[in-house]
Amino acid sequence: MNRRPVTPAVRKRRIFTDALLLLAGVALLLLMLDVPLPYLTERQALSAAQARYLYGPGAVLARAEDGDRAVNYLLQDGPHYAVCTLPREGPFWGFGYLDAVEDDPSLPLAPLLPSAYLGHNRLAVFSNDPAIAEVEVLCYDYAYRGKFLTLRQPPLAESCWLFAPPSEALGWDFSDGFLLRGYDGDGNLIYQSDAPGHWVEQWGLTIPE
Repeated sequence: MNRRPVTPAVRKRRIFTDALLLLAGVALLLLMLDVPLPYLTERQALSAAQARYLYGPGAVLARAEDGDRAVNYLLQDGPHYAVCTLPREGPFWGFGYLDAVEDDPSLPLAPLLPSAYLGHNRLAVFSNDPAIAEVEVLCYDYAYRGKFLTLRQPPLAESCWLFAPPSEALGWDFSDGFLLRGYDGDGNLIYQSDAPGHWVEQWGLTIPE
């Protein structure tokens, strides 16, 4: 029995169908193995990160570029604040990292130190006191320069800040502790958090005014 010859058009259709089946099989395998996939849009990456960490979806309080390698989102879902970091991977968006903290309304300033992806070199601060217009972070660069660092900046959005180490403190992060100060619109100090215990007890530091 003679087979009918395969025309170029039929061959192309078969190749196209086989390619689609192969791609579908690879996608199914990656999903079964729970392999993080790159995302086409920033919004897709943000939604996927929140779903993976069982957070929210939270309201976006602020968005901050982190150079050309990542974007940080400050989020709120009820009494929980979060920092979600989305890394850029060429034209795509990589798997996001999210850290969250439950707000303590008794604290005028609620800090959140993200632990993933960028290490401890970002510090988010959320205000529960509408009178606080400016936040100052006092840190001590113990490992590199042996001196206090004072960081102050306007809020990213209403009642939320995101701090990064100064450029001259390369390699330093917030993991050695910090002290928060809140100022009103006239520049008056209206709140100061407790200094980390090891600053005085172990390092013998005198906290500057």
